[in-house]
Amino acid sequence: MRFRGFCTPALALLLTVGITSTAAAGDDFATSFASDFERTNRKLVALAEEIPANKYDWRPAEGVRSVSEVLAHVAFGNFLFPSSMGAELPEDFDPQWEKSVTGKQEVLELLRRSIANVEEFMKTKKSFDGIAQVGKNEFPEREAIFILSGHTHEHLGQTIAYARSMGVAPPWDSPLGPER
Repeated sequence: MRFRGFCTPALALLLTVGITSTAAAGDDFATSFASDFERTNRKLVALAEEIPANKYDWRPAEGVRSVSEVLAHVAFGNFLFPSSMGAELPEDFDPQWEKSVTGKQEVLELLRRSIANVEEFMKTKKSFDGIAQVGKNEFPEREAIFILSGHTHEHLGQTIAYARSMGVAPPWDSPLGPER
């Protein structure tokens, strides 16, 4: 209590500077997303590379996506969500990729292309204040970006479970991923 008169202006100044710099650093929505997206996809690609080519048709049960179908599905989303916010779909875009792209190298190339698509989109998108049209659904663009992030996380988890079921361990030591 004795220092109250002195500390209040100093503390107020520190809090103001801290809050302002935190808001400025945390306000870059695209940068925050890009960091999470890059880290998650680095893990997904590393795991996809680790899974043997002859296991890409493996599925845990009938009627459930195979390894290649899961990875092609992620790629599909990586093209679809940015297109819902104005990005161009590639000329070879195919809603049937899950069934038509099945070989390990083909799947990895498609996945990498789709990741680069999202990364380029995030670098060039100026604002996320519009509405995204995803199929018959409309979402605020920021929500669509969160859905895309969640989609990637969900299928990374699925791919980890698939890999472990096949006896393939994720190739990273840290829970944050390879080369963190």
